[in-house]
Amino acid sequence: MIQRIQSLYLFVASVMMLMLFFFPIADFWGDISYRLSITMFGDISVEATSPFSVYFTWPLLAFTLVLIILPVVALILFKYRRKQLVLIRFSLALLIVFLILVFFYYIPTIEGRVGVQADYLSPKGMFFPLAALVFIILAQRGVMKDERIIRSMDRIR
Repeated sequence: MIQRIQSLYLFVASVMMLMLFFFPIADFWGDISYRLSITMFGDISVEATSPFSVYFTWPLLAFTLVLIILPVVALILFKYRRKQLVLIRFSLALLIVFLILVFFYYIPTIEGRVGVQADYLSPKGMFFPLAALVFIILAQRGVMKDERIIRSMDRIR
C-alpha cells in the first residue's frame, strides 16, 4: 500500500540499485585509467580493453538485478507483512554480501592484479548501494512497527 512509508523506502531502495546501471562503481588511476561498473571493467578511454574476462562483472550484475526486483516484490506483498519482512531481510543480506563482494574482492583484486589505485568519490556509483542499504533498513523497521501494532490489536480483542 502506497500510504505506508516503508513502501516509499522500498521503492527508493530499488531505484538506488537501478542507478548502478548509469553510474560506475569506482575509477582506478595508474598508468592506464580503468572504470568498474556492474556491466564491465575496462579502460576509460577505450571501453573494450580489459585485463579480466568478460564474465568478471557478471556476479555484480546478477546481484544488482536481484536487488532491484526483491524490494519491488516486497512492495507488492504489502498485505502479507511476514512475507514482506522475509523478503526485506533477504534483500538486506544480499545487499550486505554485494557490498562485501565489491569492497573485499573486486577492488583488492583489481588493485593487486592491474597495479592501480581506486577512487570511490569521483564516479558516485558506490553511494547508491549504501543509500539502498539505509532505505532497506528503514523499510524493515517500518514493517516491524506495523506488525507490532497489529499484534497489539489482536491482544485487545
